[in-house]
Amino acid sequence: MLNVLIVEDDLTIADMLQEVLEASGFSVTEIARNAIAAVAAVARHPTDFAVIDVHLANGDRGTDVAALLRRTGGIGIILSTGYDMEGLDLANADAMMTKPYRMSDMVRGLEIIGEIAATGTSALPFPHKFRLLAGRAAQRQTAVSVA
Repeated sequence: MLNVLIVEDDLTIADMLQEVLEASGFSVTEIARNAIAAVAAVARHPTDFAVIDVHLANGDRGTDVAALLRRTGGIGIILSTGYDMEGLDLANADAMMTKPYRMSDMVRGLEIIGEIAATGTSALPFPHKFRLLAGRAAQRQTAVSVA
């Protein structure tokens, strides 16, 4: 079972996402509402993936959380936002999901980056509002495609 950290300040979204992820076979280790809580959660629980909202409570930025979590190891990261992505530093994320999204699409996104991390590629169809970024998963996908 893969462990997922949800970093989301909207508890309605976080609770719905937790329910769907757990019903899909993932284990949600914790729901964090800001950067400090996210880093603490990763220190407490083994974490395979993080789903991170770009705009968090207390003015924290999800892109900064992604950078902090990336330093802790090989965590697959999906950022989510309902805002314009222009000017965001997306270098520490594997994928982006634009809000509003279907919860099942987030499950598919996690499956895609997990498959790419494990095998270097994914044959799964991409959800409508999902895109790979220049992070670790996209680099592995490109390396396999070129080889």
